[in-house]
Amino acid sequence: MRLANDPFEPLVIERITKHQVSVAHYYQQGGDLICDPDVVLFTGYTAWVPISIQQPTVCLMGRTLGGYRVVAELTDDGNNIARFYPRAQSETASFCTTWARNLKAQGWLEHAVRAES
Repeated sequence: MRLANDPFEPLVIERITKHQVSVAHYYQQGGDLICDPDVVLFTGYTAWVPISIQQPTVCLMGRTLGGYRVVAELTDDGNNIARFYPRAQSETASFCTTWARNLKAQGWLEHAVRAES
């Protein structure tokens, strides 16, 4: 599902597997769609749990930020989380909490409309 809420970048929510959902903002750069960010969440438990995050890579003050980061791994059948990377998972969960607050403050729940893909 692709949602629009001007003036913000489109928000795309996709079911990847039975227990995985991707939530991402996308923008165009040089004709390519770039995610910023794209978070994959495990939905098999009551609370959704981030398992990976992807953001554009940037260099800031000599540090490389962004890229792709796996913060939890699933069992072979995809029905449970097999292991966490505690620090990375905690940082990503904290990011998701802040992002969710921002989405709410930006009026996505009240004003977003389904957009054409």
